[in-house]
Amino acid sequence: MLKERSDEMSRLGSQVVNNDTSTASLGLLRRVGLRLLEVAHRARPARRMRVVESLACGGKAQLLLVEIDGKSFLAAGGTDAVHTLLALPGESS
Repeated sequence: MLKERSDEMSRLGSQVVNNDTSTASLGLLRRVGLRLLEVAHRARPARRMRVVESLACGGKAQLLLVEIDGKSFLAAGGTDAVHTLLALPGESS
């Protein structure tokens, strides 16, 4: 009976150690992952250009509303080229 109790206590003790190790490992992995995300976010340069909207005009042609450094431009694009049609007045929101 005493031997069985001792074996049971040893088994429970090893489970506690394994659980503590697993929890510590998960905590470490979480901290490392969060740190990598912070570094990646800081390293990304601010974007100066974005396509606000695009409209398909048939075939492979499209009309694009593009914002560059807060200024809006209307552009037309096809398979071989993109042309600026118009610089729109005013600030974009």
